[in-house]
Amino acid sequence: MPGVKQIIAPVAGGSLKPKIKPGDFVICDQFVDKTFGRESTYFEGPKTKNKFSPAKVVHISPVEPYCPYLRKLAIQVCQRLKSEFIKKALLLLLTVLVSPPGLNQNFIKSRVGM
Repeated sequence: MPGVKQIIAPVAGGSLKPKIKPGDFVICDQFVDKTFGRESTYFEGPKTKNKFSPAKVVHISPVEPYCPYLRKLAIQVCQRLKSEFIKKALLLLLTVLVSPPGLNQNFIKSRVGM
C-alpha cells in the first residue's frame, strides 16, 4: 500500500541539563506533556472502522512514544558519521506564559515533579 509509513519530526528546544548544549543532537525516548490551556489532542473527529481510511487518526501509547526502528536508525547513522549525540532523553513539554525574573531550573523542576 503506498503512502507514508513513518515520520521524522525534529524539535528544537533547550535543556535543563547543563551537559546538553545548544546544537547537540538528542534522540529522545520518552516525553512528558505538562502543557495546558489548549486541547490535549489534535483530532476530535469520528473514529473510522476501515484501517486504510485516510481519515483514520490514532494516538500513540505513552509507554513507547518513539518508533524503535527510527531511533535505532538515527543512532546507527550518528555512529557511522562519528557525530556526537545523546542516545536517551526525556522531552518535557511546558506551557510558559510569562517568564518572571528569577525563574530558574529548580523552580521548573519542582513544578513538574522532577
